[in-house]
Amino acid sequence: MGDKMYFARIEKITREMVGKGIDLFLISPSSDLFYLTGYAAKGDERLLLLVLPQDGVPFILANLLYREQVKTLPVKECFFWKDGEDPFAILKSEIEKRKIKRGKAALEAGMPALFAVPISQTFPAVQFQLGSSLIDPSRQFKDEDELNSIRRASRAADEALAVLIRQGR
Repeated sequence: MGDKMYFARIEKITREMVGKGIDLFLISPSSDLFYLTGYAAKGDERLLLLVLPQDGVPFILANLLYREQVKTLPVKECFFWKDGEDPFAILKSEIEKRKIKRGKAALEAGMPALFAVPISQTFPAVQFQLGSSLIDPSRQFKDEDELNSIRRASRAADEALAVLIRQGR
């Protein structure tokens, strides 16, 4: 699975955003972030977001500690913050610099309150909603790459079970 697949997924979600009138989608570490970028890290107390504007270039906002991990992602623009800095102020600054509309925004459904609350306080005029309606329909139907991955995993599990049965365990 390569960048092309992730670009296509991001583009599909962006089209959903247009259809639903969502200007901005903020995605924290989750299965949704993995689906869109291939990044499988667990979230922690440091803000890490995929910022997906309806109209504009997606970018990653992450702590400097994650620089090496996120630079391999298909999202090529990354902004980093250091411990002691306010990542929410940096998020606001980047969104304003890019003139990203933010009347209506979606937050990834599993985003911890540790991040969701400060984001909503940083953007008090924004109408926030859960991003499930944007991404869940796309994730329900598997593309050919996903189906091939499922098939490979199923074959490997079948082979492992066969070995265990032969060994009498």
